[in-house]
Amino acid sequence: MTPTERPLQGRTILLVEDEFLIQMDLQMQLEDAGATVLAASTVSEARACADQVVDAAVLDVRLADGDIFPAADRLAERGIPIVFHSGHADPRAMGHAYPGSITLSKPSAEGALPMALARLTPVRRASAAG
Repeated sequence: MTPTERPLQGRTILLVEDEFLIQMDLQMQLEDAGATVLAASTVSEARACADQVVDAAVLDVRLADGDIFPAADRLAERGIPIVFHSGHADPRAMGHAYPGSITLSKPSAEGALPMALARLTPVRRASAAG
């Protein structure tokens, strides 16, 4: 990818996915698009990461240890943009519960996730220390 093809350059993305191969594929897509990825695979890990400095989050809805909503609620409280990437999410219901969120069916088309995140985070935040 050229620098102009790195729409997530300078952004930190929380990625929550419990299927290892899917998580690795998504992480590579996001990193190829320029993002730094903070990965989690359980609801408890996601809740712990929800207070980290991130520009946006990609959340699977159903994880092995429960549904992602406690972490999604915390991210929404903080104003962190969310992309739900799941086979178990109704876009209309997610949009109602989490205004401004985007829902992509799993599996999403190659490149759809980085583009959705770029739409949610069009202006890179000032770099935060720490």
